Amino acid sequence: VHSNTDLFKNVILKSVDGSHIISPQNPNEIQAKGRRVDSYDVNDKEIIKKVSITVDIFHSKEIYRLMSKVAFEWYCLENEIDFYCEEFSPIVQFITTGNGTNPVQLVADEKVYETLDLLFTHDGSHRMMTYNDTSGKIFVLIYFFGIAVYKVMLLNNPLLSAKYNFLYKKLSVDGNRKPTIKYHSIEEVAKASNDICANIVEQCTVIHSAQSLNINDIYISAYHADESCQLFMDMTNLLAFYDLIEKLPAHNSSSFLHENPSICEQKRLCSMLLSGISNTLSLAIITKRKLKRFVDDYLHPKAISKINFELIHPQFTFFLYLVIQVGIINLLEFDSNKIYATIKDKLKKDAGGYFIIDKELEEILKKEIKTYASIDELLEKGCNIIKGWN
Repeated sequence: VHSNTDLFKNVILKSVDGSHIISPQNPNEIQAKGRRVDSYDVNDKEIIKKVSITVDIFHSKEIYRLMSKVAFEWYCLENEIDFYCEEFSPIVQFITTGNGTNPVQLVADEKVYETLDLLFTHDGSHRMMTYNDTSGKIFVLIYFFGIAVYKVMLLNNPLLSAKYNFLYKKLSVDGNRKPTIKYHSIEEVAKASNDICANIVEQCTVIHSAQSLNINDIYISAYHADESCQLFMDMTNLLAFYDLIEKLPAHNSSSFLHENPSICEQKRLCSMLLSGISNTLSLAIITKRKLKRFVDDYLHPKAISKINFELIHPQFTFFLYLVIQVGIINLLEFDSNKIYATIKDKLKKDAGGYFIIDKELEEILKKEIKTYASIDELLEKGCNIIKGWN
């Protein structure tokens, strides 16, 4: 099953006790086989699809080998290393065979995740950062789907052939790609951050010392910030991220986990990871591709008139509302800012285009949708406009 619409595309669903099945088959064909058949309008039924997630995978050898591979290949890509280096032998052995020393630690400190949610927007994206510590070792941090942070020990010493030992990349789930932030070392990042700050002091509201790299001492108004100001904020957050990780006790199980954690550690880890998974799964991002796919999957002409507004789920409600708004404002070309403006006043806070669809927001949107006199016409208009977007 690749999407909710696949539930009734030649798929047979079986009840938990095994006594009933439901499918889009022709009732006459089944009755001919002597079975009792009843017809149901699925728009009047609530169907719950459950997906099991085993959190053990987040601290398995397989995920550690995957994180090692991501760290190794990304570092080589950004540094244009396309030849074999003996210095990579330990991590390459672990990636290819699973043998040798595991170079990966799973960050297990809850305070780290709480701070990360303040530093970075929780939007389900991957974030990767390479840095050198005070001893010269090269590490890669991977924030996987905004759920779990992995610390990969890549090299014992910097490579002479590598130009950049500080790298930062965000792989956005909405498909946007920003250039990688590249510096030779973490020390260069600190110096560059200070230089940028000195150039933009008059453009931003800076309280306390602009020379301090302590995140608690720098407060910047993000509104209407230009590119330099945004870069400074990004770099300040990255330095705070680095400082946060490096201050964790290296051999403390409450800070990092390897394989085979204790039962107590597993329970704590499970609670922490499930929270991240829940936030990521309840996330909604407005993109042209997502709106077009929503219309194609759910809002074909025959389906619009059969929508049961009492049973639709939060994500469906959210995108249904957006399709209606596209029809109301007659948005002939995709413009995320104009779409965002239609829903901004319904949010508890400015989310910058990313939305956590909770029950409260769902009820607000449902209530407004029900006030429209001609929902079907608005939906049809919105669908036709979205289908016409280039």
